Order: sequence, then structure tokens, then C-alpha cells
Amino acid sequence: MKSTIDNKELYFLPLDPSPDWIVGVSGLELCLRNCSWVESLKFNLYPWDAGTDDGITYLFLILNSE
Repeated sequence: MKSTIDNKELYFLPLDPSPDWIVGVSGLELCLRNCSWVESLKFNLYPWDAGTDDGITYLFLILNSE
């Protein structure tokens, strides 16, 4: 999976087939001290199950987790 974030565009790809798998970063500074943008970054990101749905399949059936 490839996702691109830059100063002009934010692009997000869902982690199919599950409706509640997520991937991302937090607290990442993209603006440099000279007020320019970081040109490129590369990370290994791993999927997390948000735990908003339960079930035995990947279908979205509105089964809430507790």
C-alpha cells in the first residue's frame, strides 16, 4: 500500500476488507524551521484493529464491540 501526504494534498487509502482497520502517524511535524515542507518521508506502518465492529467475517454488519 502506498499513501502520499504533501503540502498540497492528503490521500488516504482504506484498509480493506475490514471496515475498522486503521493505519497512521501522530504528532508528525511536516513544516521545517524555514517554513518549507518536508519533501518526503518513508515509514513502515502496521494495521490496527480499531475495535468498533465485531464479527466472524469482514462484512460491515453494525455489530458493536464492548
